[in-house]
Amino acid sequence: MFPLTRNELACLAPFFPQTNPLGLFASHANVVLGTETQSLTEKGVLVNGSVAPLAAGLLITAANPDVVARVALFNGPLSLEKIVYRQGPNLALLEMTERSLQLSAPRGWDDAVSEYAQFLGGSASHSTSLDLDLDPMQATAFFALFDIERTRVLNALLGHSDDSVGASTKAVAAAVVNPLDGGLVCLLTESALPSSINTEAALASLAAAGVLESENGTYLLSEEALTLARRFVVVQTGITLDLLQPTPQGIANATTFVLSASPLDALTVCLTGDRVQIVALSAASILTMLEQTMSCPSIVAG
Repeated sequence: MFPLTRNELACLAPFFPQTNPLGLFASHANVVLGTETQSLTEKGVLVNGSVAPLAAGLLITAANPDVVARVALFNGPLSLEKIVYRQGPNLALLEMTERSLQLSAPRGWDDAVSEYAQFLGGSASHSTSLDLDLDPMQATAFFALFDIERTRVLNALLGHSDDSVGASTKAVAAAVVNPLDGGLVCLLTESALPSSINTEAALASLAAAGVLESENGTYLLSEEALTLARRFVVVQTGITLDLLQPTPQGIANATTFVLSASPLDALTVCLTGDRVQIVALSAASILTMLEQTMSCPSIVAG
């Protein structure tokens, strides 16, 4: 493992002219201060003015990767981020700490995944079997109604009783336009889902598909979704999984969001093309997903 600063990366950049926009030097290099050659020599990265073979192998991979995987976790003030670069069969793992970047050659993923397990748990059980395939506008409307039900549980905990279930089109539209701070609509429309939708059409299509029920102008979540919403009071942990691959047309990407309220209550929201898959999974299944992501599978044939 090699601890590196961004200034040291800038010093190493001229040794690796073959790069691409997803590479380590494009993303993290800073400026050279003048002391980097000495510090890199002391760390064993430079030997007699040349990059040591082990470090060179990792840096070649990280400089010009075929695929990059980024797994970033937040839990209140705590965060954890790992980036994996793959070039052919070779992998380089970058771990970010407060003081430096740690670059290493991964030998399996047990250690890396176990760090995420500290936040997610490792249960093979989950509270519901929610499994939806929606378009982006439907997903925004679904999560708005999901947030409304979560708010009712929160209000009940504060002593404000509300026995109603479901919401009108107007109420769901308001939850989209003015989303609950920290709610799922707010979290997901910041980076993934559309924040401007035809709420009436989206709700009608969800009802037609059997995802929601419609009763006297009120839309209701299915039993599975309502159970999960009532258990999903506070998002304890969020994880963003990004797979990125350079192509002649630009950067292809596949993104999955993991939102966990407890070891038994977690959602994955996967964006693939113009579809949004929303699935309730166990913590153990999510850890397997993290391992698969960090293996850097190709997302575009080539």
